[in-house]
Amino acid sequence: MKRLISIRQSCKDAHIVPIPRQKPINNVNKHLRPISLTPVLSKIAEDYVVDYIKPTILSKLDEHQYGTVPGSNTTIALISMLHERLSKTDGNDATVRAVLVDFRKAFDFIDHKILMQKLTTFGLRNSIVALVKDFLTGRRQRVKLSQDRCSEWGDVHLESPKGPS
Repeated sequence: MKRLISIRQSCKDAHIVPIPRQKPINNVNKHLRPISLTPVLSKIAEDYVVDYIKPTILSKLDEHQYGTVPGSNTTIALISMLHERLSKTDGNDATVRAVLVDFRKAFDFIDHKILMQKLTTFGLRNSIVALVKDFLTGRRQRVKLSQDRCSEWGDVHLESPKGPS
C-alpha cells in the first residue's frame, strides 16, 4: 500500500525546466520559458480522463466557444466574430467596440472548488470528479537545471488561487 501511495505521488510531481526564448539570456524573467514536465504515466492517465469527460463538457459549451474545441481554431473564431459584427452593422451606421482579453495564464487562477462543482453539475460520475480532485491536490514541483542540479520540492497550492498582485 505504501508503494502505491509513492507511485501515485510521483505522478503528481513536475520538473520545471527553463528553456531559453532567446540567447544570450540577459533577463531570466523574460528570456526563459518554464516548461513543466510530468511523468509519462501521468500524461497517459490525463488523456484517458480527458477522453472520458470531453463529450460531456463539449455538450455544455456555448456554440460560440472556440478554444479547446476539436476542429476549431482562432481563424474560425475571428471569421465568426467578423461575420457577426459586419452583419449587425451592415447599412445602419452602427459601430462596434471590442475588448480582447489574453487568457494565457487563466488556468493558473482557476478556483478548483468551483471546477469540482462544475464537473458535478455537468453530471459526471462522482468517481471521475474525485479522480480529478485527487489529481489536482498534493502536487509538487521543482526546478531542474541539469541532470544532477535541482531545487527542493515545493508544493503547488491550487485550492484557493489568488489573482495577480
